[in-house]
Amino acid sequence: MADDFKKPTGGILLSRNKDYLAFYRGKNILLREVTEALMEQEKFLRSLQNEEEEALLRAGSSA
Repeated sequence: MADDFKKPTGGILLSRNKDYLAFYRGKNILLREVTEALMEQEKFLRSLQNEEEEALLRAGSSA
């Protein structure tokens, strides 16, 4: 799906998940607020993934 948007926008895909797509289009620099929001979302998703992995490891070691 990201490639479907990449072609008409002419951008380079920077980040993708189920909530957003971020493209770089040359000199169109992201606003600081947008960059911060993307970084915050990425950090949140990483923490959720880490929690899930730890839970799986705990479940695997107790079995």
